[in-house]
Amino acid sequence: ASVACFPERLCDEEGAVRLLDGDTLLEGRVEICYQGVWGSIADDLWDRNDAIVVCRKLGYLDTDAEAFRNAFFGRTNGRLNINRVRCLGTESNLLECGFTSFTVFDDHSEDAGVRCYEVGVCEDGDIRLMDGNTNMEGRVEVCFEGTWGTVNSAGWDNTDAVVVCSELGYSDEVAFASARGEFGPGIGPVLFFNVDCEGDEGTVLNCSYSTPTNSLSHDGDTGVRCFNNTETGECINGDVRLIGGDTEYEGTIELCLQGEWGSICHNAWGVNDANVVCKQLGYSAAGNTPYYAAF
Repeated sequence: ASVACFPERLCDEEGAVRLLDGDTLLEGRVEICYQGVWGSIADDLWDRNDAIVVCRKLGYLDTDAEAFRNAFFGRTNGRLNINRVRCLGTESNLLECGFTSFTVFDDHSEDAGVRCYEVGVCEDGDIRLMDGNTNMEGRVEVCFEGTWGTVNSAGWDNTDAVVVCSELGYSDEVAFASARGEFGPGIGPVLFFNVDCEGDEGTVLNCSYSTPTNSLSHDGDTGVRCFNNTETGECINGDVRLIGGDTEYEGTIELCLQGEWGSICHNAWGVNDANVVCKQLGYSAAGNTPYYAAF
């Protein structure tokens, strides 16, 4: 059985925002939850004040931000929700600003984006990946004594990477340690070297490690590549996924049953079945229900 869903991601919190397709978690195309559906924002009148409100909503520094126009971070394939946003910069939510409602599908050549800056405050043990091509890879940065810093690659291996990825919510079965300096140099202190994890620690701060007595160069900053649980073959009974489609919202349906992925026979497959799959995946409804291994 197969399905092609409408490319609309459902959401619950009106006014929630998220950043997609940036090089770091601090930047990307802005999408807003409006009328229960995620969608982008057209860049007419888009400026720094609007970007500041987005960054404030996301918990980043709310005194400075950069605004980007003309689909700088790429185009979405979903809905265009609002246009002509007019913030003063003091609002806590874009929906408190003046704006024009769109809720249409368009070419998205004017999708708005932002780049935020971090407040600089963190809690010990917090961890983040920076300067990767996706959210699942990057230079490892750890919060220690209230300051973000990097980890030197001396002694760093895949077991240490597993602890980092598990803490971030990715697979705790497989992860790869990156090459020395692969994701570029960080800033701030180099906090640790010779990290040695067993693999089941909840945070790298529970692993053994050495702290440098002298400043170390950032040339040796280490990183990781993580994987989603679905990419490692793990699944939970009842999970569904789409594979083989040209987009993320279409494809052959696979269902997790007894811990293993498998396909579904198309006999009696109809639009009601497809709607259940699409809604489970966070889409609004099924747009098509092709038969006979269309993907």
